[in-house]
Amino acid sequence: MSELKKRSRSSSVRLGVQAAASKAAAAILPIDLEGIDSAILDRLDSIIQKIESRIRSIEHSSLEKVDHTLRQLEETYAIMEMPSIDYKASATLRILEGTYQHALHAKSSMREKLNTAISILEEKCIELEQTSFEKMDDAMGIFESTRNTIEAHRRAALAGAKRLLRFEELPEQWQENKYIFSGYRFLSSKTQCFQSIFYVHNESGNIWTHLLGFFYFLAVGIYFFSGSNPYFSTPSFTPHRGLPYVPADGYDKLVFLVFFLAVYKCLLMSSLWHTFAQIAHEGTMRCMACLDYVGISVLIAASVVVTEYYGFYCESVFRNSYISATALFGVAGVVVPWLSWFDQKETRWLRITFFISMAASALLPVFHLMLIQGAGPTLEWIFPLLKSMGSYLLGVFLYANQYPERIFPGRFDHLGSSHQLWHLCVLGGVYFHFTAALGFWERRYEFGCPSGFEGIAPVGGFVAL
Repeated sequence: MSELKKRSRSSSVRLGVQAAASKAAAAILPIDLEGIDSAILDRLDSIIQKIESRIRSIEHSSLEKVDHTLRQLEETYAIMEMPSIDYKASATLRILEGTYQHALHAKSSMREKLNTAISILEEKCIELEQTSFEKMDDAMGIFESTRNTIEAHRRAALAGAKRLLRFEELPEQWQENKYIFSGYRFLSSKTQCFQSIFYVHNESGNIWTHLLGFFYFLAVGIYFFSGSNPYFSTPSFTPHRGLPYVPADGYDKLVFLVFFLAVYKCLLMSSLWHTFAQIAHEGTMRCMACLDYVGISVLIAASVVVTEYYGFYCESVFRNSYISATALFGVAGVVVPWLSWFDQKETRWLRITFFISMAASALLPVFHLMLIQGAGPTLEWIFPLLKSMGSYLLGVFLYANQYPERIFPGRFDHLGSSHQLWHLCVLGGVYFHFTAALGFWERRYEFGCPSGFEGIAPVGGFVAL
């Protein structure tokens, strides 16, 4: 501050301040500070210069209080050049006491207060210096981390263009399953990812299990809604237990359509995710992972809706309430996967718990059915779903615990890993749920309308009494 600009003060300011000092001097007790005046001025000048140096290297927004104190000290420093040493000391002390009142209040003498104030300023200088170094260290840490990440990407991209990689060669963000040692891609473009569908790597099994499953259920769906399907098109078809034939309602078809569309979305998004799982662009990789999670959520919600729809086929209030609640769960399952924490390696168990909780929401309507239909009839009706539930639970167990590769690391890199087995269990769960839903449709009036089904008509978009 050019020695706090003390030599640049105009003579008019000096005269005005001297006049004010003369008037105030009479009210101030005379204190003998001639022996300490020079030392105090030197120390204050040194401290203020240090503070000014630190301020230049640190953001001004975080130092407003110190800056305000310095401005006050600058004004007081000019006053201290005046002949009256009493006024100098008192003016300086008023500024320091106003800033550090809590620390100076207990000091009795002027000397003690001034020395304490200067010690505080020295401590502030040290704190500012430490803060500056800490910020520099943080910046260097971020720089080193970024440089290491870029270098890891560069090495992986160069190697991935020529061959499949090992787990330790991948950048950290792409290291998902440490028990799969080899067979990793690291591809720089979407075109290369699509081309990788047709050669062998450790995601080939994951891609093709659900891709083939997609085409299988696509064929089933086309047949199911075609004129060849006896469930929806043949008047002579007799439903379960000799009940008279009742043509499928349009909303029956809609429920099955929603189920099939959910299956298609889940299987196709899963195949797409595994195709892009090792693309050398983290944003694309995360996006595809979220699409996979959304597909799982939609399939769970649609499967639960099928059960609720036929379980309360003629109980419109209960049916519509449960379906609405499940739809809300489905919306949550579409939104939550896009939150930044959801796709982190550290939250893997939280993701699994989230999907299990969505599926477990189906237990409430089942217990409700037991109350109004009886435990025996409800368990008999729901029994075909046990195969589907068992298939899903087995898959979740294998996937969550990473069996069998956890037991035999490196032996299931290309075939037989937990994720591939999970995919097969999903296909089994979908198939068994579909066959169970056909049984629900056949018995929709026998079980879903215990009071009989005469006079049933569509009401408000659903079949109701």
